[in-house]
Amino acid sequence: MACGIALFLASILLKYSLESFASKIGTRRYIIDLLNSFLSLTFPQICIAVFAAAFFMVEIAVGTVMGYSIAVAGFLLPITGIFKTYELKRSFIKFEIIIIILITVFFETISLSRHIKKYDIAVLFIFFIFFTILTILKKKSQEKIPKKYEGNKTLFGILWLFLALAAVGIIIVSSYFIVYSSMIICSLLKINIKVFSLTVIPILLLTPRLISLVKKNSKGEDINPFIENILQSVLYTLLLATVVFALIKPVTLGLSYSVIQTPFMFLLFVVFTALLLPRLKVTRLRSYILFTIYLTFTVLTVINFV
Repeated sequence: MACGIALFLASILLKYSLESFASKIGTRRYIIDLLNSFLSLTFPQICIAVFAAAFFMVEIAVGTVMGYSIAVAGFLLPITGIFKTYELKRSFIKFEIIIIILITVFFETISLSRHIKKYDIAVLFIFFIFFTILTILKKKSQEKIPKKYEGNKTLFGILWLFLALAAVGIIIVSSYFIVYSSMIICSLLKINIKVFSLTVIPILLLTPRLISLVKKNSKGEDINPFIENILQSVLYTLLLATVVFALIKPVTLGLSYSVIQTPFMFLLFVVFTALLLPRLKVTRLRSYILFTIYLTFTVLTVINFV
């Protein structure tokens, strides 16, 4: 949990440092927003995947990638809705969510073949490039009046850059300790590493963000920008993190990934979309439905691997 909090605090430091650095050198706001979103929300999963593959613990890498995506739809978004109903933008369904569903279908074909092949890596990387370009164009178009941080080059710009790099360093170190401590805990307590990486690690990563999201939603603040970044992080995690750890270490997927994990990821996002379509509101009832599906996934995962 401490590592999850460290990642969250590092993301706050990173956001503030990047914005302050940009104010000194002068740059478009959407560029900083994209960079901050990627480094604070996606980079930790990539680091975890890299360290896990380096430790020959591919189960942690695969589990974190799949578990994070499932937990966003079945844990983060529903729990926020249980505390207070909120409304989402229709553009999420037209863009991020529909692409997540398509990628999930492709992941199911990979799971059925039991191996992530070079062809699969190439396709995922092409999807990553394609989605990145679309995201940049989307962020740019959202700025109806181009907004730019006014440049005023001073030595303070170097200080803010140093703080941003320090925040990235904290993210890397925290990710390492998440992998290392997961191995130790699972070894000492005789916990299945696949169950731990599919359920516990994603919850640890998302809990600090959940608290922040619930707090903002309870105050009546617009949480759509944050949720947009979260959904984009799901796609980047599925695409780029998978490419990275598959290049480091050949991956063989167990049968359960094609029977339980990938189907539940597909089910959660499809049900989430179906529930949103009428009024685009995440109500308590709809949140309970999604969270129940997530609990079912967790129980089946435990039963399958224990």
